[in-house]
Amino acid sequence: TRNLRIGYFGSSTGGAAALVAAAELPQQVGAVVSRGGRPDLAGAALPKVQAPTLLIVGGEDDIVIELNEQARDQMR
Repeated sequence: TRNLRIGYFGSSTGGAAALVAAAELPQQVGAVVSRGGRPDLAGAALPKVQAPTLLIVGGEDDIVIELNEQARDQMR
């Protein structure tokens, strides 16, 4: 495991924290998972995230779906 990169998981506002942390250490972070997260709170860090990122949101959570779609567009 010594050669494996870090993976971050965050839920709710912790999703933003995981994304900010991934943006700060792009060479060390191998993946990010955000469940029901608020990636909009990561702000300017979003375009700096290089790790593959999985954004998971409940199918009926329309507001959070929109926030995650906007964040996804900023990470491309």
